[in-house]
Amino acid sequence: MTVVNITETAEKTLDIIKAYKAAQMPLNEAQDFTDNLLERALDAIESSPALYPLDPDALALGVSIQRWLDVDTQYLCLYRYFPKGDMALVDAFASTRQDYLSLLYMTLLSHT
Repeated sequence: MTVVNITETAEKTLDIIKAYKAAQMPLNEAQDFTDNLLERALDAIESSPALYPLDPDALALGVSIQRWLDVDTQYLCLYRYFPKGDMALVDAFASTRQDYLSLLYMTLLSHT
């Protein structure tokens, strides 16, 4: 089974999603939403990391990164897979409606 590590940026993007969801629902439900999103992504990537395609939006920006999509919630997980070591790095979570530049800005703002 593939070892999956989560970057600090991925943690920050989950925090951003939780804050966004908390404006629409109780905080405990927003926490459950992000916990479940993380768990589903980790399960999928651990079991079949090479199965998921390269993200076309990231490719347009010159970045080769794979994408796992949760079709139920329309959130995605961006990750890099390293077959030689059978290891993956989860880099970010985002809504399918969110562009990456705004995501990076939000991550940088939440870092300060």
